[in-house]
Amino acid sequence: MHATAIVPIKRFDRAKSRLSDSAAASHRPAIAKAMLNDVLLGLRECRLVDRIVVVSGEPEARELAEEAGVDFIDDPDDCGHSEA
Repeated sequence: MHATAIVPIKRFDRAKSRLSDSAAASHRPAIAKAMLNDVLLGLRECRLVDRIVVVSGEPEARELAEEAGVDFIDDPDDCGHSEA
């Protein structure tokens, strides 16, 4: 089986807006970054996934993808999840 996991990521400063009642805006980028790290770790351990691609306009997401050894597609216009 050959599977590709595509991970669309919003810019960290706009991520996790639904947490606005419980997490300060200044904390939400760190939450999004930590969640991306967790997702990439989990996907890298999955034997059924042959390729992982992060799609984002977020520069830090590119750095995290490179550190994790996964592919990255730049989305400077942040077209959204469906387009990714």
